[in-house]
Amino acid sequence: MLDWTMNPLIAGNPYHVKIIKKDVTFKLNTWIPMMVEETELAMDRYFTKYVTASESYGGWQKVPIFQVFLKAIAQTSSRIFVGEEICREEKYLDAVTSFATLVLPTAAIVKIIPHRLRL
Repeated sequence: MLDWTMNPLIAGNPYHVKIIKKDVTFKLNTWIPMMVEETELAMDRYFTKYVTASESYGGWQKVPIFQVFLKAIAQTSSRIFVGEEICREEKYLDAVTSFATLVLPTAAIVKIIPHRLRL
């Protein structure tokens, strides 16, 4: 599936593995406090609206946990890649989570298309 979800150069040349092993690992200690902060903000952001709503319903409220965690993880990881301001924008988070949930099913659909019809 990698051939249909990523550029063939990325799939064929794993240069990104070296970057992750060297650069990302080296910066991890500086990123962890930012990620902890962003995780707390994201959880407060997404769970607070359900806690507030539950007070109107006698203390019980359904929480779409998959969507809540999808957005919280997107916000937290985006803090490192795009910065503090953009990672909290709802429009950006909608785009990121939409891509994340659609890329694998789309790749599976492309895989069943005959090779001659691809590209």
